[in-house]
Amino acid sequence: MRLALVLALSAVLTTPARPAFLVTRTMSGVRLRMTGIGAQSLHLFVVGGPGLRLFRQERLEPQRDGSFAADLAVADAGLYMAFAEFVASPGGPQMAQQAFTVGSVLAPRAGEPADEAHESNGLTATMEASQAKSGRESPLAFDLSEQPAGVPPEAFVVSADLTEAQHLSAQSTSRGPHVVFAAVFPRSGRYKAWLIVQRDNGTAAIPFVIDVS
Repeated sequence: MRLALVLALSAVLTTPARPAFLVTRTMSGVRLRMTGIGAQSLHLFVVGGPGLRLFRQERLEPQRDGSFAADLAVADAGLYMAFAEFVASPGGPQMAQQAFTVGSVLAPRAGEPADEAHESNGLTATMEASQAKSGRESPLAFDLSEQPAGVPPEAFVVSADLTEAQHLSAQSTSRGPHVVFAAVFPRSGRYKAWLIVQRDNGTAAIPFVIDVS
């Protein structure tokens, strides 16, 4: 299997830091290394593959040289996007992103988001997104099969072409297993979202598909 780094699309929401991404193949997938960030920690999200079924997230601490690195199991060929969220010093919150492919030197299009079972790590949920509209703040409401404990749930949302992403925190209107987020969809179309819940036995990342009008 060949791995090609697609040098297209490195976006930063604010200007101070310009991270560099290096993607190399490993026996089980890929290794991502990010430099030029200058942050105390980094939240990494990786999405892609057929149906955008692969979702990985890790909170990383800097290595001795100041870079960040993560080893990810990636089995399926296709297009993937790495999103690095951090607070630069100096500077404020930023998100950088880098596309890469597995199994091809060409850059295929992202697969259409596939709907999957709304379950992860023994936790299930339902979603209400009928008010999702492009160009305005839209509520996303989830009802979990049990009340989350500890860290409030989060959500990560990407567009079908992987060019748009947002990491959301639960709103103050959330109560118990009912969790509410406010998302802004830049355009109509299909999106994929993951409801992220911390549990005693690990992290649940429950997938959903959202059709935005």
